[in-house]
Amino acid sequence: MTENVELIALFEADGNKTKLTFKVIHATPEYCKQQEGMGFYNGWGSAFERLKVIVETF
Repeated sequence: MTENVELIALFEADGNKTKLTFKVIHATPEYCKQQEGMGFYNGWGSAFERLKVIVETF
């Protein structure tokens, strides 16, 4: 379970597109490295790809 992590996702209109700014703040640099080793980036990338598919169906 991921604990002591702050996630910030900002969605901004940009014409007919949406700009996404995503930021993750870990409690310590060591914890960040641990999460990276567990596939942190791929996991969030997959989550946003699934979100894109859902949003495009509406």
